[in-house]
Amino acid sequence: GRDHLLGISAVSGRAQTFNSGGRVLKDVAGIGLTRAVAGSWGTLAVITRVTFKVKPKPEETATVVLIGLSNELAVEAMGAALAMPFDVTAGVHLETSLVKRLQQEDFQSVANPITALRLETFSKFLPRRIEFLKKALKTYGELYIVGNDASIAFWNELQQLSPMLGSDRQVWRISTLLNKGAHFINDIRRHMEVEVYFDWFGGLMWLLISEAVDAGAADIRRTLATYGGHATLIRATDKIRSQVSVFQPLDSSTEHITRNLKHAFDPDAVLNRARMYTYL
Repeated sequence: GRDHLLGISAVSGRAQTFNSGGRVLKDVAGIGLTRAVAGSWGTLAVITRVTFKVKPKPEETATVVLIGLSNELAVEAMGAALAMPFDVTAGVHLETSLVKRLQQEDFQSVANPITALRLETFSKFLPRRIEFLKKALKTYGELYIVGNDASIAFWNELQQLSPMLGSDRQVWRISTLLNKGAHFINDIRRHMEVEVYFDWFGGLMWLLISEAVDAGAADIRRTLATYGGHATLIRATDKIRSQVSVFQPLDSSTEHITRNLKHAFDPDAVLNRARMYTYL
């Protein structure tokens, strides 16, 4: 993701080439601009070269799985694991309906929500970290360990959002504070039926919702305003996407900055016109 992006070369809407960031891992000027361009959906510049920070592939991967936690307890457990010195590299929570759609055999017989925590490290360190994590989380109830091959397959499946495929239901991507996500879900369920997959230890949620005239945008964004965060409409019909703002509407200050940034890079709006907002 953008956190691993060190530098870029690009061409702006003014047909000017520019470089931002660097090619080595150090404090470099322009790293903020690099990430802004990378997250602009092609509305600021055309990237011609990228430099990423990469890490060695871990020798072994394991997954600690907790069974049957509520959304609130799952987010609490994931937050606790994230705060521990065990280098937990991912944390997700899937409700039962989504667990049933997983392809991995290790999870097909599970008829409850699962909370999964990924450990990646050298093989000689992994058993000890697993034991420490198991002891630290024992108060959260039943858990078991998934080995290397099954873990890799499981996380690859989640990377592809596999539990959300095979459905034409509308999909939202919600980001908020780690400790707010479960409460947001409780509130939004007063307005609509949703299935939810928590990622980023609870800070990111993927929502599957039933058919709605506006894809639930009004209720979702009004409810989210209480907690803070961003809601992006990922999947809906072309008709709905033409009527609803796909990206989170900006407040006046952020919109002013965004307009100025667009004008600086692409004053004639030749790059992906209206891709994110009508004024871009």
